[in-house]
Order: sequence, then C-alpha cells, then structure tokens
Amino acid sequence: MQPSVIVWDLETVPDLGGFAAANDLVGKSDIEVREAIGEKFPKHIYHSIVCIGALIAPTEPDPAIVADIPDNTHIPPGL
Repeated sequence: MQPSVIVWDLETVPDLGGFAAANDLVGKSDIEVREAIGEKFPKHIYHSIVCIGALIAPTEPDPAIVADIPDNTHIPPGL
C-alpha cells in the first residue's frame, strides 16, 4: 500500500441560534444576532458545519494518478 495523506476541510456558517442562546438573545431577529456577533470571526462553538470535504493523496508522485473532479448531482436543488 502506497503511503498517503488525508486532508480534511470543513465549511461552516455562524450558528445564530446557538449564539443567541448563549448570549441571552433568544427571540431576537437574525439581523440583531448578527449585529451582536459583530465583524469578528465567531468562536468555533458558534458555528454549524455545512460541508465536509476530504482529499486522500499519495505522498509520492505517481503518473498513473489523474485528478478527478466529481459532479455535484448529489446536492439538492436550492442549496
């Protein structure tokens, strides 16, 4: 088996409900909660994961390996 490396990538969005619950903002509009978060990057506990990506790649060049970009047909319309 050829040695390989795995790279993970998580895409997140602010968890407005979680932030509101932790900061006594329940019942406030999304706009008000976003204003309370401010321009800073929220702490990780105030994020929801929306996408997980992974890449498994060999650690040594192999001319037989060709990059393949999968289609996105598994993504529901409207997302």
